[in-house]
Amino acid sequence: MQGRGLCWYNGGGGDPDDTGGKIRSLRREKGLSQEKLAEQLDVSRQAVAKWESGQSFPSTENLLKLAEIFGPGADLLPREEQAPNPLPDPSPEKPPVQKGFRTNLLAAGIIVEVYLLFYLAGRLGIGFSGYSVLGWLTEKSSGVFPYLYGWLLRGGLLLSAILSAAAALLGKRRLAGSITAGFLLGYLLGEFCGQTPAGAPYGQSHLGWAIWGGVFLLSWGMGALLERKKYPFFSRAFWIWAGGFLAGAVILLLLIRLGAPVPTGS
Repeated sequence: MQGRGLCWYNGGGGDPDDTGGKIRSLRREKGLSQEKLAEQLDVSRQAVAKWESGQSFPSTENLLKLAEIFGPGADLLPREEQAPNPLPDPSPEKPPVQKGFRTNLLAAGIIVEVYLLFYLAGRLGIGFSGYSVLGWLTEKSSGVFPYLYGWLLRGGLLLSAILSAAAALLGKRRLAGSITAGFLLGYLLGEFCGQTPAGAPYGQSHLGWAIWGGVFLLSWGMGALLERKKYPFFSRAFWIWAGGFLAGAVILLLLIRLGAPVPTGS
């Protein structure tokens, strides 16, 4: 019975003593395309193509990665008497730190855009009549905005955006996403479910700020859990987490409303 080393070459497409031919045969045996293999190695598809055609030679680090992917016994080095002079790899790997920073920066940029859209959407309610563009963008007078939106403009919105973006830049992208979701969910629940006219005599005619604050704090705890467990997005575990988050927000809303003053007859 032939050993695995002899079975490498049944896929055809290369000299069995040639490293490029071995890579091609093993790749096909594994059912991988050049693109898929390149993704696992974190190199370009062109780099894999040049290895297989003999135009360049994998670095030692890439050879070790290839051995891990192809399994035990994957001797990719050519026979000593036939080994070509290695050519420099024209497609060096991206440093993991640089790649991670770019991903974090992209996530932070998306989060900032979400907050910016929220900022602009909240201003649509006052219209443009009587405002210059600059005046519309900077208007902060009390009474012209919905209660909770105006309250957030005075500090909560900017602080939340900074905290969310900072978490993303530090690589805590799941936490950052949870904080952003908590901010938006807390606003919707607080703005539309926070009115308590019976509390006006007590200076609490609107408890939207309390609802928003409770949900926002909940988002930190839920985000820390998601960051620790690393649930894949849209997996069953992720949807269970999301359901728990939503249920917690609704419970907070009910508790705050139950603690609000009760209307009394005149």
